[in-house]
Amino acid sequence: MTDAALLARNADGAILVVRHGKITKDQARLSQERLEQVDAKLLGVVMNMVPTKGRGYGYGYGYGYGYGYAPDLSGESAQ
Repeated sequence: MTDAALLARNADGAILVVRHGKITKDQARLSQERLEQVDAKLLGVVMNMVPTKGRGYGYGYGYGYGYGYAPDLSGESAQ
């Protein structure tokens, strides 16, 4: 995190990217504090690997956009 914080100080800021279920609140707070220590601005937080509701075929984002693996319902295998 230290290298990223120092780079963020020389940029407009930093976006903290965290994996769902793999970071604690304390770790996220520490990351924010490290940015503040070097006068870097936290622009936002992105959570990746967030499970979707329902069948759970991949990961998605809001506003109707998404990505992931869809089940092959045709019965054909892709090669």
